[in-house]
Parts: sequence; structure tokens; C-alpha cells
Amino acid sequence: MDMERFARVSAKIGQGIYFYEHGCTYGGKLAAISPMLRDRKLRLEPSYIDVARDMDRLLAGSTWKGANQQVFAYQLMTPDGRLLMRLRFYDGFDVMIGGQPRDPSLRTG
Repeated sequence: MDMERFARVSAKIGQGIYFYEHGCTYGGKLAAISPMLRDRKLRLEPSYIDVARDMDRLLAGSTWKGANQQVFAYQLMTPDGRLLMRLRFYDGFDVMIGGQPRDPSLRTG
């Protein structure tokens, strides 16, 4: 599987959802990971698993959104100008998206 393409396309979906929710594009770079799809290099990096676990913990209390949540649902938070998002496809395939604002003045903390 082309993991770079998967991450790029997932980040674009995240950008679209952010636009839908906020009426503007996210002013930072987005990165996407999936705990279910990892290449061999990433499997060896504990930081990859730690990031997914931390995002899972932070998003645990967020509201799930989506018209047909068995097919697609998402959670979204923007603490301190950062973006945390979980996309869930078909009631179980998760993609985590994180972002940092390009402009540090956008941070509120």
C-alpha cells in the first residue's frame, strides 16, 4: 500500500471536514496516521503508537459527528489552535489527523 498517498489523501479529507465545521481552511500542516495501517518502518517506532494512543485519549470525550455513523463518523477538537481529528470508516477503521498552526499567534494557550 502507498502509505504516503494514504496519509496525503486522509489529510485532505481532514482539511475538508475542518472547512465544513469552521468555514475556513486550517492554517497549518496536517499529518495523518492509522493505527490499523502501518508500514514496517513505522511498526518499529514506539512514538507512532504513542501518538495514536495520546490522540485516542484526548478525543475520547468528543462528540461523534456524521449523518450515517456506521459508514463514516468523525471527532474534531482544536485545543490551543492545534487540530485533533479522528475519522472512522465503516464502524471501526480509524484514521487520526493532527495539525499544528503555521502561525504561532494562532495558538490560544
